[in-house]
Amino acid sequence: MKPARKGPAKGAEDGGPPADAPSPPMQLLAFVRLHALHEEAPSGVPQPAPEAGLDAALLEGKGDANKKYKLGVCGHYLIIFSDEAGSKRQLDKADLIGLEVCTKVPEGSLPLLGLRPLRREEPAAVPAKPPGPAPAAKAPAHKGRTISTPPNDLGWLLVAEGGEECMRRTVELLAGAGAARTDLDNAYNVEDGVIGTGSFGVVRRAKVRAAKGDPKEKQDLVAKCIDPVALKEVDGTLTGGVPTLLRSELSYMLTAKGHPNILNLHSVFRQPTNGQWVLILDFCAGGDAFTHISKTGVQPEATCKTMLEGLLLACGHLHWLDILHRDVKPENLLLQTGGRPMLADFGLACTASDSEETRKRVGSPGYIPPEVLQGGRCTTKADVFAAGATLHFAISGSAPFVGKDMAATLHKTVTDKVSYDGDLYSKLSPALKAFALLLLSKTTAERPSAEQALKHEWFRGKGAPSGKPGGKPPESSSLTPAPPPSRGGTYRQS
Repeated sequence: MKPARKGPAKGAEDGGPPADAPSPPMQLLAFVRLHALHEEAPSGVPQPAPEAGLDAALLEGKGDANKKYKLGVCGHYLIIFSDEAGSKRQLDKADLIGLEVCTKVPEGSLPLLGLRPLRREEPAAVPAKPPGPAPAAKAPAHKGRTISTPPNDLGWLLVAEGGEECMRRTVELLAGAGAARTDLDNAYNVEDGVIGTGSFGVVRRAKVRAAKGDPKEKQDLVAKCIDPVALKEVDGTLTGGVPTLLRSELSYMLTAKGHPNILNLHSVFRQPTNGQWVLILDFCAGGDAFTHISKTGVQPEATCKTMLEGLLLACGHLHWLDILHRDVKPENLLLQTGGRPMLADFGLACTASDSEETRKRVGSPGYIPPEVLQGGRCTTKADVFAAGATLHFAISGSAPFVGKDMAATLHKTVTDKVSYDGDLYSKLSPALKAFALLLLSKTTAERPSAEQALKHEWFRGKGAPSGKPGGKPPESSSLTPAPPPSRGGTYRQS
């Protein structure tokens, strides 16, 4: 899949923020600069090729050991700037996904950070040393202080001019932008108990490992542990040393990172012993919306409004970034303490401008819009339809289209109409009913964009009294009784 592009803001028809919305923020790496490409490795030791697109920036600094560059991180890219005469000029950018962070703290020297392409999952054979002594690489001078020679297999070098604390913060920022760390046990306490399972692994509770004398209470997080064998069974291809499916999901998560209704990725780790990938993510104490609604019953209107507002804000942000989620459903909507929704799981996401990928029929039965099932292109309106189906689940305890099997569910999605008549929906406001039907419109022409949906009168009104949270639907209903809710699988058809 192609990486998500950061394009200009789109109009109301496509969804997303207004045209003057700010670009995704760039975080500068404090007190860090690109120092220089290290000296040639001793003869006989293979020298890794620089990452494509970085050649100009690296070679420009190779002849001058003290050449300074400013660095920044935006999405999953490391941005490299020249800082000549106090003006910034972008030289190049590197995709951090597929690079490994390495550190070195020599005694009496400045800390070093290296970035190199990820190694193969299998242990690589160590090349035989050439006969005779290897020539020593010269250590560049730096304001009268020593900078030790970096390891020979590092592709390029960052100098942490602010010391070890600066290096620690920089490593965290790089790993939060997709570069892989290998020191999981040193950075986080990961509990043994499993709190969730998925197609490719398990989820465990985690916390930042506190430094000595650190009195601060650490944030609750989770570690999503991905089994490389299970991932390889679905798609064994690698892109830049990273499983293609994982790389795609990471790129979209990192592009959209920072939105208050999108699950935040804190760090990426790859275990050197078994090749397992570990993603450190926000912990959502409320669990997923599917489990919450299944346990507590249909939700009060005020709760539904909070849930849908956050979901549509997340979708609008993605659409502005030219990203389609394609798997919006209650299982992928996590709830923070207080009910704030967080959209998660970007495994089916794609770029909206990718004409080939948007022709594929993928998603979860009952949440895929009719136009996609009938062979049309997937657009931003597909996520809006799925948001409407999620709202229906919250007010009824069932997906809007449920058949005896997958084929029947897909058929009902295309042909059946949704009705909110009957006792089950008698306490819902007319505005909510009209809003749900609007999101579930059969055609994209009738269905609003995410931005348009947020301007609906339901969000401007007070809505119905919330009453007690949850509650079971009454037995009397004009609808055919639906089976108990069950987690749906994923539907894929190219």
